[in-house]
Amino acid sequence: MAVCNVTNLRLDPRNPRLPERVDEWPQDEMFAYIYRVGVLDELVDSYSDNGFFPHEPLIVLPADAQGDRVVVEGNRRLAALMLALELDVAEGRQPVNEVNPDVKASLQEVPIYEVPDRDTVRDFLGFRHISGLRPWKPEAKARYMAREVELEVKAGSDHPFRTVARRLGSNTQGVRNSYVALTLLRGARESCNADVAHVMSERFGVWVRCMNSTHIKSFFGYGKARTYAEVHEQIVGIDCEKLSTVIQDLTPQGDHRKALLSDSRDVTGYGLVLADENARTLLRKYGDLQIAIQVVKVAKFPDRVDELRNRSDALRDEIASSIETAEEPLVTATAAFLRSAQLLNGVVVSLGGSND
Repeated sequence: MAVCNVTNLRLDPRNPRLPERVDEWPQDEMFAYIYRVGVLDELVDSYSDNGFFPHEPLIVLPADAQGDRVVVEGNRRLAALMLALELDVAEGRQPVNEVNPDVKASLQEVPIYEVPDRDTVRDFLGFRHISGLRPWKPEAKARYMAREVELEVKAGSDHPFRTVARRLGSNTQGVRNSYVALTLLRGARESCNADVAHVMSERFGVWVRCMNSTHIKSFFGYGKARTYAEVHEQIVGIDCEKLSTVIQDLTPQGDHRKALLSDSRDVTGYGLVLADENARTLLRKYGDLQIAIQVVKVAKFPDRVDELRNRSDALRDEIASSIETAEEPLVTATAAFLRSAQLLNGVVVSLGGSND
């Protein structure tokens, strides 16, 4: 382990925390993004109180011709150091709490651990931020896992989802779902000209949850797929218009309007709405998901009643076969059930039905 001056450290454009397509971003734009989403002042306050923890060195690549090193692990900590030291890259931004000059001096040089290339730390980064104690946000996890899947495919793996899952301490279905979710959004952006920015950055977790809904995937033409080849075969046949509709439903429209689907708890109901033409029509007309879900529930009520009738018939047969040996608890429960059935019969008659 060595030390390095912070001015010679560079943020990594391939950091999964960053949004899509930032390879050409200058350092100040990368810093600005991490500043907006990274809650850096908490780290700066920690440095002010405790200094930089020497047992957690920044992991860096070998120095370039100018002596600068890219940090492949610890970009949020590096950004906090840049803020604390008020470097040029953080121009116009200052810590909420002023950093003591003596502390600033101690932060000028920090411990680093050099690795020869990115491949050396792939497994460590994946486990640390996906299954470990410092997880990334869902979209950052997906970007990392997608990159790992593609590397496995290039290496000739027959089961890239399973291989990546085992290495990262995850599960095959989780890796596949994240990969499909990210690949669909990328395809929607590139091939369907859909605006995926909000879903990618703010609602990716809900979007991944949508990948568990057969109704939602069927709506835009994605069926069952397990292998890497099957996934891409399914994606080719996607209905762009319907995929864009789902993405739009996850995106706020206007300055003050919430997205139609903003809570992962509503994903199941939303899928049922997409599968029901009348409910879909009402969703588009009124822009209210709960109204549309209620329509589905009402439409399915006869099926639920019929299911209960079948269960009641089965229960009747079971009681009949046990009547000779029936004990007091069964007699009491049966009597209570009969009273409920009589009340239900009264409801049917009041609705104009027969009591036969």
